[in-house]
Amino acid sequence: MIDQLSPFWKKLIPTKFPFGGDLKRRMPIPDFFCKEGITVVIHSAVGIDGIVKTISSTISNSDDFNKEVKSVGIVFDADFGKNNVQKKFIEIRKALNGILTLPDQPGMISNEGLLTGVYILPDNKSDGTLEDLLLLCAEKNYNALKIGATNFIDGIDIEGIGEEKREFKKPAGKKKAIVGCIGNVLKPGKSIQVSIQDNKWVDGETIIIDNIEAFNDFIVALLELE
Repeated sequence: MIDQLSPFWKKLIPTKFPFGGDLKRRMPIPDFFCKEGITVVIHSAVGIDGIVKTISSTISNSDDFNKEVKSVGIVFDADFGKNNVQKKFIEIRKALNGILTLPDQPGMISNEGLLTGVYILPDNKSDGTLEDLLLLCAEKNYNALKIGATNFIDGIDIEGIGEEKREFKKPAGKKKAIVGCIGNVLKPGKSIQVSIQDNKWVDGETIIIDNIEAFNDFIVALLELE
């Protein structure tokens, strides 16, 4: 669908394969969503260093960035640790100093020329990840599946899988496993991203959940949809 993109956005699409010389690496092409004159571009990046590098390269490769782009939002997981939300916010704000003007707190929108904001999942104050929000949605729309998936995961002898339990033993491991089970019932063999896109994780029933509504309000304000 490249013909549907403006020349400005085509600059974000790599033109050489393999990217970075790695034959197995996925080409880092953003997701593009276009409707009624608005284009939303979602760049995936790993970690704060990856976010900073992606934003910096996008801005530096676009002479007319401030003319073409209205908003920049940054979303990532809080994960786990003492004062982790505030530490991560200070880190991203410091790393982007001179590149973007970010608001004073996560969840807020800065309007100094360019609309910018940082949202740290699940709620800009608590430890956790995206899965915390997805489980809230599942409790509303797929509660029977959530109960069954939780019982299944709880019944597994994790110690019996030896060293391979390392990922599961991480703070968010169990929640990720439960979400994965639910997703695989709804979309067998597909990634959880496909299930989120195709199924009713986020819809009219779940959008009114406090933490989901807060995130939605952030996106609406960032994109000036109201």
